Order: sequence, then C-alpha cells, then structure tokens
Amino acid sequence: MRQVAGRLNLFGRMAACFDDRRNRKQVTHPLPDLLAQRVIAMALGYEDLKDHDLVRNDPLLKVTAVARPRVPGGAPLPALAGSSTLGRLERSFEEADQRYHKFTAQPSRLQDLYVELFTGSYATAPERIILDIDATDIETHGHQRGGFFLAFR
Repeated sequence: MRQVAGRLNLFGRMAACFDDRRNRKQVTHPLPDLLAQRVIAMALGYEDLKDHDLVRNDPLLKVTAVARPRVPGGAPLPALAGSSTLGRLERSFEEADQRYHKFTAQPSRLQDLYVELFTGSYATAPERIILDIDATDIETHGHQRGGFFLAFR
C-alpha cells in the first residue's frame, strides 16, 4: 500500500489539506507520517486509537508508515506516534481553540483531492459514474424492517 501511495504522494497530498500549526522545531512526527500511520493501521484492522499505543513499535508498521524509513548509522526506527498525538489529528475536523488545536482539516480540499485521485486514475474521463452508497451485496426479501437495498445491475 505504501509503495502505491508513495508513487501518488498520497499522504503528502493529504497533508496539504490540513493546516499544521505545530512548532517545526518540536515536531517528531511529520503530518504525512501521521496520516500514513493512521490510514495503514486502519487498513490492517487497528481501528481504535488505543491500538496505536501497542503497535507503535511494530517494525513492519514503522517501515510502511514512515515517509523516510532510513535512520543514519543503521539505528532502529523511532517509535511511531501514540494515541494522544493521533487523537489530536482526528479532532482536527472540530472547531476548537487554536492554542491547543494544532491541526485544522480542510474537508473541501480533501474532497477535491479524492475527486482528483479518482479522475486521475483514468486515461479518459468515464462516461458514467455510479455511486453505490450501500456497500452490502445481500438482497433482502419481503418487506423486512430496515431492509434498504440498492441493487445496481
């Protein structure tokens, strides 16, 4: 995943959709690395932030979730960000006091990035785009309560 994301510069482009007001001299984990760590960990099934306190020292996650995984002198990679740091990133979508709120997400820029990534994956624009919001493939039978099913065929 990181290899493909690296070619797309996915996490760098995602980071451009956030305002990062941290003091650069005190930053241990660059924003693209925080985004990569969170996205890759979620893809691996670590959905809860508390999971990061356990997997932040996992060697494979370190290599895949860090933009520049090489450390001078062959020293081991430092630990990834913990749950508190990633929690600040996740709360970046909320309105808050800028003194303590160091990240601010720009949702409209993220939406534009997603559209740009999608359309950029085609040589020519698709003739039609179908958004299947319901991701289930199981048809419901009869008039079951809550049986909302959108089947595109």
